[in-house]
Amino acid sequence: MSWGCIPMFDEYRNRIARTSGAYMGDTMRKQTEFVTNQLWMNSISAYPVCVHFMDRGLPPEYHHIDEYPETLYAHFESKGIYSAGGEEPTYYLTFRPEDMRNHKDIKVGTYVSMPNVNGDIEYWIIVHIDDDNLRQKCQILKCNRSLHWINNGSIYACLGVLRGGSDAEGIETGGQLSLVDNDIYFWAPTNVEVNTISYDTRFLISSEGRFPPLAWKITAIKDMGPVGLTRFCLSQDLYNDTTDNAELMIADYFASEIEPTPVEPELEL
Repeated sequence: MSWGCIPMFDEYRNRIARTSGAYMGDTMRKQTEFVTNQLWMNSISAYPVCVHFMDRGLPPEYHHIDEYPETLYAHFESKGIYSAGGEEPTYYLTFRPEDMRNHKDIKVGTYVSMPNVNGDIEYWIIVHIDDDNLRQKCQILKCNRSLHWINNGSIYACLGVLRGGSDAEGIETGGQLSLVDNDIYFWAPTNVEVNTISYDTRFLISSEGRFPPLAWKITAIKDMGPVGLTRFCLSQDLYNDTTDNAELMIADYFASEIEPTPVEPELEL
């Protein structure tokens, strides 16, 4: 072998490493990814989805998958079943490995729109991404509430996940832990508008038709993970018919001398 053949051999070895893997484990992962991509659409758990990372405002509203600007196909699965005691299933979306690499918006705090079994579009939030030896699973929560609030004379809105509190959580007062059952939690993507929510920010959250509506205020704020998601703890508060607007379901609407003005999101729900 002449010395001139060595660069050609190195180039060949590097090309094989890129396509087949640099070592046996890498080779097996690449082969598994190839087979997975070939069979991806043959699974009953494959759903057409659209991802939306919103730095402000609400995600776009879709009524049919044909309205998606870009369609990805992800595998949807659930573990566990809902129980009346408050336990809820854990839901996952698994994207193709190439989609995870190529779409930087697939991350914690991103909205995912996806049709249910009846074809109706529902909205979810990615709350965690599990690392796996072959592919990453995105843990998701279904959005079920849009909240409105006032800050500096402007009205803001956010779509998120509202859930009841856990019996294992409570409030520490004077060194003693008192369990409470009047707390609820709201998960929302972290962005510039959600960051205007502070301690004692009040909301009206109630069943349709209830009057006066139930009032709530923020008692705790927690960043979930390093970036992307914020969890708010809300405790019941008294409805104030002088400052709260039951028609618009916005707390402290009349608290300012300046009439609040809506903030138009770039993409409305």
